[in-house]
Amino acid sequence: MVRKKNILIIAALVYLLIGFSGLASASIEAIPDVYVTPRSQTVNADNWAEYDVYVQGQYDKYYMVEIWHDGYRVSTFYNFAGDYDSRHIQDLWEGISAGTHTATFKLYQQKAYNSMEKASGLLASDSVTVKK
Repeated sequence: MVRKKNILIIAALVYLLIGFSGLASASIEAIPDVYVTPRSQTVNADNWAEYDVYVQGQYDKYYMVEIWHDGYRVSTFYNFAGDYDSRHIQDLWEGISAGTHTATFKLYQQKAYNSMEKASGLLASDSVTVKK
């Protein structure tokens, strides 16, 4: 009777240990994020602004970044590798009035590599100031 009770207690502890290890591994997955530098800049004489865009996410996923100027989407960059990726991006501000503007970078998961379809809603965003 005591032996049976000990076996049940050990089985329950193993079951709980396996359950908690699953929760722990789920919580270590990277939360998708996007970060852009420099935070503020002035466009050059040819109307280009340049950024370094950093993406972090899940290692087996691919991400896309949309660039928005003052609330209007102007371009999309695809195939950011999930674990960590960075790109130097040139952004054209031609035809935009002089003044201070906002460039917003919106991060979405792609359905697959080279896919132009979103597999998620908005995951993260970052904004920078651009002067023209």
